[in-house]
Amino acid sequence: FYEALMDDFNTANGYTVIFDTVKILNQLLRVKDVNYQEVVMVANSIIMMLDILGIIFKPISITMDDIHSYKLWQAALAKKDFEVADKFRNKLSEKGLI
Repeated sequence: FYEALMDDFNTANGYTVIFDTVKILNQLLRVKDVNYQEVVMVANSIIMMLDILGIIFKPISITMDDIHSYKLWQAALAKKDFEVADKFRNKLSEKGLI
């Protein structure tokens, strides 16, 4: 990332590094036994790169109620109860979680 920016402020290559790092983060989160220490390091790297480019990252606070609503939404989808699923989806969408 720094090399790209030092090369005549090549933001296109800098963004490529950010996108590649996000892919790595997604891969780290898709495994059964997540290494949270590594996830935090990679996530902090992404936040730092975005900050250098002047992009503000505001983390979303997730409550236990949000997690419960998400699980109920998934369960309603699995049962094909789309009316209930829509209610939970709207609730989660209003909070910016989906």
